[in-house]
Amino acid sequence: MTAGLTRDEDDWIGAQSGQRPAARNGVRGACTDTLRVGRSLAVLALSAGVIVACGGSKTPTTASNQATIPAVHLVSPKKPSGASPTTSTAATPSPTTTTTPATGATTPLPTVTVPSDKEFVNAIDHPFSASSPWNTSIVSAAVDPRSSALIAAAQLRLGVKQGSIIESLSLQRRRITAPLYINTIKWTPPVLDADASNAVSTSLLCRQPNLPPPDNLCGDGYLVSTLKIPPATAPYPQYDGWLTVIDAAAGYGYDLWRARRGTAATATMSYQYLRRWSLTGSGYLPPTAPSARGSGLPMFAGIITPEDLQAGVIRHALAISVPGPAALNFVQPASLTDGNGAVTSLPEGARLRLKASVSLASLLREIPGGTNRRASATIYNTLRTYGAIVVDRSAVPTLYAQLTTDWTTPLRDAHGIATAPDGRTELPVSERNNRRFVTPLLRGGEVSGLRLSDFEVIRLPTELKDPPVNAGDTVASLPGASPQALPGGTAATAPAATAAVPGTGAVPLTPSAPATPGP
Repeated sequence: MTAGLTRDEDDWIGAQSGQRPAARNGVRGACTDTLRVGRSLAVLALSAGVIVACGGSKTPTTASNQATIPAVHLVSPKKPSGASPTTSTAATPSPTTTTTPATGATTPLPTVTVPSDKEFVNAIDHPFSASSPWNTSIVSAAVDPRSSALIAAAQLRLGVKQGSIIESLSLQRRRITAPLYINTIKWTPPVLDADASNAVSTSLLCRQPNLPPPDNLCGDGYLVSTLKIPPATAPYPQYDGWLTVIDAAAGYGYDLWRARRGTAATATMSYQYLRRWSLTGSGYLPPTAPSARGSGLPMFAGIITPEDLQAGVIRHALAISVPGPAALNFVQPASLTDGNGAVTSLPEGARLRLKASVSLASLLREIPGGTNRRASATIYNTLRTYGAIVVDRSAVPTLYAQLTTDWTTPLRDAHGIATAPDGRTELPVSERNNRRFVTPLLRGGEVSGLRLSDFEVIRLPTELKDPPVNAGDTVASLPGASPQALPGGTAATAPAATAAVPGTGAVPLTPSAPATPGP
């Protein structure tokens, strides 16, 4: 349990939803690995006779399992409904630019026009430097000699099984062969725009002592006292209170963990950890540095956005979670791990690439009807060109899409006319506004024709230990772009109490007052 947390605050989400708390200063939460699951056994065992485990993904059921979440307006803690896709009445932005798909070992897509970009769109579509591991192609990268064994081990998910009586509990691993799923409504970060016209100055309040290094339990929170956030927006507490705020003008992205919004009138956001990312940096941290994710990676890196799918090209690696990432071991760009798989399993930070033997045709044959086939092809090409970086653990292999988006918006062509699932054939006039015929931009099953076994592991960099075992485990091991430097350094070099960060308010270096989580 993290210092400064009460037991119920630390345990509640892990027990109720199956998701583990993120790593904090080398200390893990209730569902971290096989050595530290005892505290959760009694609660997990309530699902009698079944294997349960920590996970960052809901298990997919049907292709229409998609809730309508209005853009930049999250209301928590209501449970998302399983609403059917509906037709959007929002105006379609006028196209201004033309984008072509990525080259390399991919399947060509038709050239389409995309709406003009804003700084916010650019910041989440292609964050970090050109040399960042998130933005480098792996088309010709070598395959790790242990690739097959690593993928096989990553399919084994740790769970707890109850026997005939509640006290009879055992740890078991179950092989997960479910297809890939794209999270659009759960365990994916809300991404808010600090430069939105309706954004208001919002006070930030850490629910732990908000001190500078080396005692910064709130991460980078000592640097930031306010952020501009659109009103009436709140994170979902049941999904670890994840929240990302992009301040493109200042050049930073802010990831918050266990965030809670006060009432609209107070304009206050409380949280338990905050990490500030440079949008022009490398997109990863040095070993042992925590973030809002258990792997130490950014929450908003590698997500799928509507602009990506409208353009028909994604210019970065995707974030992926797997059922059984390695315990204790990780590789950069991860800086920590919350894996609970075998120590010889696929480490967090590893990079996966779709095998050359997997064809787009085979993927499209297996996806449900009424699914955006253009989106499937776009994601397929990305997984062949940039691949996916392991960022977390989940119930099934999972990709992530931007949460603050109404993904039920109908698929349209460059002229704004609703199309068939191929993205090109315009629907007859009689069908364009009928939800029986329109195709939503994203359902979640666009890559359900793929399994984890369809991927190969790119040659791993030096494996590091969490917690560190030797001096080498605290030294960055990824060639190319250096990890983002941690602000503040030591207490002796920490900023003065009146220091300020561009785009934020003054910086208090005194402990935060206790805050009651908002709705």
